[in-house]
Amino acid sequence: MYGCTNGPNDLLSFVDGSVQVGNSLCFGEESDDPAGATFASTIQAWAKPMSDGVALLLINPDTTPHTFRVPLYKLPLSGGGVNLTSASLQVRDVWAHAPLDPVAKGTASIDMTVDGLDSAFMRLTPATHVEAA
Repeated sequence: MYGCTNGPNDLLSFVDGSVQVGNSLCFGEESDDPAGATFASTIQAWAKPMSDGVALLLINPDTTPHTFRVPLYKLPLSGGGVNLTSASLQVRDVWAHAPLDPVAKGTASIDMTVDGLDSAFMRLTPATHVEAA
C-alpha cells in the first residue's frame, strides 16, 4: 500500500453521489506500478476514512479470481483516529447491503477473494459492543 501524494488524482470526495476532486485523502494499493501504465491488468485496493470507520474497494481487472490480503494497519484511520487492529470490526458488503463475518480484535489483515472482472466494496467499522475481558 502506498500513501497518496496530495496530487490532483489523490484527493477525492463524494458530493451529491458523485466523485469530485478535493478535500479527502485516499490510499490505494496495486501489485505493480500504482496508477501507472499497467493499471488495466493489476489488482487494486482503495481505502477512504469515514466518520465511523473505513470504506474499502477491491478491484480485480483480471479475468481470473484473486485473493486480496489487506493489511489493516495500512488503512487510513477512522474519523475517531481508531487504529483498526485495536478493535474488533464489523464488516458490511456495500454492494449486497449485507453484513459479512466480523474481524477479531488484533487481526493483522483481512483476506477476500474477488472474482475475475469484478469488485468488492466494504465498510469496516469498530464494533459497538463491549468486549468481554
